[in-house]
Amino acid sequence: MSLNQKEFLQVSPHLGNNIQWQIFNEVLGSVSTGERNQLFEGKLLHLPRSVKLQGVEKRSVLNEIVKPSLLKVIQVANPDGQSFIPEVTAALGGWCCFFTGDLNLIAHGLLPDPISGEGKPLSISQFVDWIQASIRLDQIVEAIYPLNVSLHVGIDEVALWTEKIIQKIEPMLLASIPESDPAREAITQNDRLLFFHVLNEVGKKRAKFTTNFLRLITGIPNLTMERFTDQKIWTELNSVRDELFELAGLDETQKGGLASDGLLWSQYTGPYLRILKETGIVPANITAAIFSEPIQHASPFLPKEENLRKGVEKFFGIVFDGKNTFLRQDGINHNVNQIAMMPCFGLKGRINPANNMELPDSKRKVSSIKGTRQFATVADVPNLLNWPQFLDDLKPDAVPATLAESNIFLWSANLLTTFDEPVILMMELANIFRSDPDSQNSQARIRSIQGSLKEWLTWIISKTFAE
Repeated sequence: MSLNQKEFLQVSPHLGNNIQWQIFNEVLGSVSTGERNQLFEGKLLHLPRSVKLQGVEKRSVLNEIVKPSLLKVIQVANPDGQSFIPEVTAALGGWCCFFTGDLNLIAHGLLPDPISGEGKPLSISQFVDWIQASIRLDQIVEAIYPLNVSLHVGIDEVALWTEKIIQKIEPMLLASIPESDPAREAITQNDRLLFFHVLNEVGKKRAKFTTNFLRLITGIPNLTMERFTDQKIWTELNSVRDELFELAGLDETQKGGLASDGLLWSQYTGPYLRILKETGIVPANITAAIFSEPIQHASPFLPKEENLRKGVEKFFGIVFDGKNTFLRQDGINHNVNQIAMMPCFGLKGRINPANNMELPDSKRKVSSIKGTRQFATVADVPNLLNWPQFLDDLKPDAVPATLAESNIFLWSANLLTTFDEPVILMMELANIFRSDPDSQNSQARIRSIQGSLKEWLTWIISKTFAE
């Protein structure tokens, strides 16, 4: 039986896990068993001595810190290892410039149209235009989950992704230029500067949208979201990586094989917080930091080079057999913590990058958007260009066969779990589908709830993308 609003407001905080289960269980029931175990049960995570949502709620300080994202919490690393005081704690995260579904099409020489999802031939000018039109809502939501702390800080890996994307598209562009051409050059130095400039400008806009979203979720109109680029701390970031590699006991060959990944890994450590303070990005009074990101960032790295395992484990705590921890909260990591959050969910993408053909509906099951959805392109989520049409396509009068097939419900779970009214509506909708969804009264109520949730989605998405 669903809770009414009065009952909901009287719920003991220790029932939060039950509310979380009621909202997400139906969705997670439609994903693969392995992914469900990881996402909801927190299995295979590298968070030492971690607690789940109910354990967080029993710790008053942690509960207060994660309150804006409470129902999204899956696990928190070793909360007893450090006293995280909100006034001197920063929430750390960052933006992914490109998501897997888009990169998979780009790797085939195609750019996913932000509205249709269809892959179009790639060129430098079209790529620049595409970047500017393809800011995804999931990029914003998953950059950094809101916490009740004094500061939110996000890194934008503009320099790293400029090089990565050039490495990905340059061979395809070169293929169209005859090898006999003496001026054979697919990407010029000016192109490199253009890519960096465009990624940086788009990053500024994405940070503005992220600030909008964080303020909506927390209800704090003057919440501060600090964005900085990896270029600003490039020298310091490389020095931290090298420092960590030395502590891990890696030789020169091993270091070379992990040069790029090491820059990412080092961003989850105490020395990373140290350089943010040394460079003035984070104020000197901040004594601790919490990495507030989707669960995939707390999952194992699985490189094949077995000879790297012991050295990297020794310091980073990264393990390749699934038995150890990602973030050891002691030693130089004593003042950092990590929260594994629920990712965004949605229907799998429409376009198969292998052949640029549309997938049948039977293949479009629910999965997490970030990291595990190889077919999900920018067109399959609300984005800067398509969001009005995306909302128009959320037809509340269409009753889905299952709850997990409702994009209205999925995106409500992605965006609205902070607000009492939509949480109550989502719980009621889930309970209807568990009991008697086919009766005339149930179907009428489903349409009514979906209509109300669509209004909420229209509000939060329009406000998030407000420039």
